[in-house]
Amino acid sequence: MQSYTDDDFFAVLNPAGQVVLAALNGHICAADPIFMPCDIRPKNREAKEWTLHYRKRPKTGKALCTFYATEGALSVRVAFLTSMTHEFLLRQHEFSDSAKRAVLGQVVCSAAGTGCRSYGGTTVCPWRQHFWVGGRLVKTCPYPWVTLESLDENMLPDLERLITLQLRNMTQDKMDSKGSGYAEGNQQRCGDIQTTVLPETPLAADASRTGDHIAKPARLTRYAKWYNLLPLGENGGLWFYRSDAAVRGEDTTGTRTPAAIPAATYATVTVADPVTFSFHRVWNYLCTGLDGQHKTIKTIPHPGTGESISCLAKFYRKDGKDCMTVMIPIA
Repeated sequence: MQSYTDDDFFAVLNPAGQVVLAALNGHICAADPIFMPCDIRPKNREAKEWTLHYRKRPKTGKALCTFYATEGALSVRVAFLTSMTHEFLLRQHEFSDSAKRAVLGQVVCSAAGTGCRSYGGTTVCPWRQHFWVGGRLVKTCPYPWVTLESLDENMLPDLERLITLQLRNMTQDKMDSKGSGYAEGNQQRCGDIQTTVLPETPLAADASRTGDHIAKPARLTRYAKWYNLLPLGENGGLWFYRSDAAVRGEDTTGTRTPAAIPAATYATVTVADPVTFSFHRVWNYLCTGLDGQHKTIKTIPHPGTGESISCLAKFYRKDGKDCMTVMIPIA
């Protein structure tokens, strides 16, 4: 089989596509030179369509992005993981209106009450993701493959920004994989959704060290950093899900010592051995269940900073086991 190089791909592009590819190649090389152009080939005998992948190793691993040349015009496809989808939603204002519309049109789930052709068929998609962004719940595709077509020089700022986000979000969360048994596994680990009304809850009354809430505190520290959980006050083991955190793993230090959590009605589930289970799966399970029950998620203000809280997580030990109760305020 004949082998091809990036020069062969470059040669079939029109001038606009050549400018964009050269600029993005330089951007990728400067940001992370481990990604290389590879798996380059024409898709048909007429050689009117070509593909080029940027990968760490040829034919293996997730591609940073894939370029297509179709009769000279250049297009790019980027496959989003959960953290990439979340960060784009939070940073969408940084993109031009045209790029934002193009990406959101392929990311946001538009299947009302049922699944799309790709995921779920005629039933509700079991892998649909949920993000609390801008004061509302946004439902998205589990694995969006975003394609931007007919690229030209005017789109370079958006394209470079998109690839920069992708470079930061290339790591797959092993606990968050979506496939056969995803919905059943969530049900098994989380159990039935309960509804409880909590009065105003003082935070300082039960203050204790992190080590009192989980057998191995370092595991909770890593878990909290990975899933944007920030400590709430001095009430040991109580965290809130920072759904509006722009970058995973941001600094979780700082003073957060309010007096009490406001009274509210919560939907709750409890998970045993929580650090072995994706927090995203718990959150999505609750959101899916509440949607099926036609219940609306609301937020409560952080009693100390005024930040919007859409989800609380309480870590504790019961009968010698680590446990996490997740609570979403509902209307």
